[in-house]
Amino acid sequence: MADAIEMFLDADTDHAVRAIWERLHDAGIPSVTGQAPGRRPHVTLAVTERLAAQEIAALRTAIASTPLPGLHLGHLGAFTSQRGVLFLGVSVSRALLALHAAVHAAIPAQKTSSWPQCRPGVWIPHCTLAGRLDAADLGAAVAALVPLQPLDAQVIGVGAVEIGTGKTVALIAP
Repeated sequence: MADAIEMFLDADTDHAVRAIWERLHDAGIPSVTGQAPGRRPHVTLAVTERLAAQEIAALRTAIASTPLPGLHLGHLGAFTSQRGVLFLGVSVSRALLALHAAVHAAIPAQKTSSWPQCRPGVWIPHCTLAGRLDAADLGAAVAALVPLQPLDAQVIGVGAVEIGTGKTVALIAP
C-alpha cells in the first residue's frame, strides 16, 4: 500500500472545494464526493511506498523547518491521459517549491519511483475535483463550473494519508 503526503487547506477553502465537488455531483459528474467519500480537499506533495517510523520522523523535521505556503488555486486543469482528472490548479511559488523539495529530500528516492509525476521538476500541484472522466464528462464538468472564482488558501496541516483507507498520520497538525 502507498502513502500520499498531502497538504490540508484552511476551513474556508476546504468548504469552498467541497461546494465545488457538490456542484459537480449535482450536475451528474462523478466528483470526489461520490468517488471518494470521506476524503478531504488537499494538494499532494508526494506519493510513496509505505513509510517507516524513521521516515515519518524525517518528514516531520523537514516540514517543521519549512514555512507552510499560502496557495492560490486560480484555474481549472485536466489530466487527459488514461482516465480524465479535473482539478483546481495551484500557482507555483518559491515557498511551495521549497516545501515540496524538503518533503522529497526527506523520503528515500526509491520509495517515490512509482509516482514520478510528483517528483521535483515534473510536479503539477493541484486539488482534485473529479476523476475517471471521459471526454464528454470533462467538457460537462468545465461547463458546470464556469465561471469559477479563484481561491486563496492557507495550508494548515500536512499528513501522510494511506491510499485506499484514508488513515492519516499528522506530520504537521492543524
